[in-house]
Amino acid sequence: MKNILHITCCLLLLFSLKINAQNTDIKDKKNALKLHIAPLVDYTYGLQYERMLTQKISASLSLFGRISSTKLLQESETTKGIGYQVEGRFYPINYANISPKGMYVGIYNLGYEETYKITTTQFSSDPASGTYNIKRNENGILIGWTWIIKQALTIDLGAAAFYYTNDKPNTYSIIDNKGTIVNTVTKSDWGFEEGLSGKFRFSLGYAF
Repeated sequence: MKNILHITCCLLLLFSLKINAQNTDIKDKKNALKLHIAPLVDYTYGLQYERMLTQKISASLSLFGRISSTKLLQESETTKGIGYQVEGRFYPINYANISPKGMYVGIYNLGYEETYKITTTQFSSDPASGTYNIKRNENGILIGWTWIIKQALTIDLGAAAFYYTNDKPNTYSIIDNKGTIVNTVTKSDWGFEEGLSGKFRFSLGYAF
């Protein structure tokens, strides 16, 4: 997690030296609509609306959705999820206008719920399946930089450190077509339920 923050800070400084000069004449752009790019690698689609409340403080709301399907030799998994994120940012650098640009620090809360369906032939020749839900919550801090190019295009690059919890059912069962339970999975089989982590953030958008 420390390496993520260090690398991100270095990238922000390098990019800012080249692009920051282009931001000095930006007119007031109090709103921004952004598409989250980084989560797309995990088939998660997110859209964020950010609004400047004062010259240095903004608030935003993001909505997320995920639909993915994974197939292995004897097993396939379908995932569907939906979630939200509320975020507050502070832009410490003074500009002559009100726009979501420059270096920022902030806090956020994320809530997310996913439904997993597993179909397998590992335990019998006939397919067996099981469905379960997981609720995830994140509370974190973030640091980053936003550029506004050509008076409209926004580029947002940053990193977040957060504490997460996963609310999982105690058990779920794999049931075949005859209604017979062929396997039972317990909560302890699923890995970590809470802890500290970090992630990169990257989005493209439109300021107006």
